[in-house]
Amino acid sequence: MIIYQTPDRPTVFSTDVWRVLGREMARTLRYRSVRQVGVQWVTLKQMQVLNAQYRQKDRPTDVLSFTADTQEVDGERYLGDLVICIEYAKHEAKRRGIPVYEEVLRLLIHGTLHLVGYDHATLKDEAKMFALQERCLSCILEVCPPRS
Repeated sequence: MIIYQTPDRPTVFSTDVWRVLGREMARTLRYRSVRQVGVQWVTLKQMQVLNAQYRQKDRPTDVLSFTADTQEVDGERYLGDLVICIEYAKHEAKRRGIPVYEEVLRLLIHGTLHLVGYDHATLKDEAKMFALQERCLSCILEVCPPRS
C-alpha cells in the first residue's frame, strides 16, 4: 500500500514508518497488488467545516475518510483520501497518555479500514474493526517504536 500525503505534513514519522505502515496495512488486508491512499492534514477549524459539511456534526474530529470515486490512479487501485487533524490527535494523545506518534498511526489505520468498508456502527462491527486496528498498530509499533 502506498500512502501519499500533502506537502505540509507533520514531522511525526520518518520515511521508514510510512513504508512499514503501508506494508502492514497491505498484509492485514491481504492485498497482493498496490493500493493507494491519500492523506491531507488540516487544522481544527478546517476539520470542523468538513465534519459539518459531510457528517452534519458542527465540531472537529480526528479523522475523516473519503472513499474514492475513481478506482484507479496511474494504473494502481486508489482507495480514497484521509483527512487528519493533527491538533485533535495531539489533544487526544495527551488525554490518553500516549505518544502523538501512536495516536496518528492509529488514525491512519482507522481511516484506511473505513476506506475498505469497515465500520463501527454496531458493537459487533466495532469489536471487529477495533481489534483489527489494534493488531495492525501493535505490529507497526514492534518494528517502528516511537522515538524517545
